[in-house]
Amino acid sequence: MTVFNAYSASIYAIGATAALMLIQLLVADVLGIIRKHTPGTSVQSGHSDPLFRVTRTVANTNESIGIFVCGYCFASLLPRPHS
Repeated sequence: MTVFNAYSASIYAIGATAALMLIQLLVADVLGIIRKHTPGTSVQSGHSDPLFRVTRTVANTNESIGIFVCGYCFASLLPRPHS
């Protein structure tokens, strides 16, 4: 059994998470460019502003990715029963 076969679901989950993070960053960057937002400055608008919501989405993903990685490592290191 190869590593890919043993961990295929986990590998797909990591790939999907990485793709989601890339899409979030691209949307935030494109929206920031369209709005002529100065890079490095915080977005001061409220929840009705799409740029604010997109940047909060990226921040929330960055905050929770550590929990995902810890869960993945824990699940990967658990002993598997022999079949």
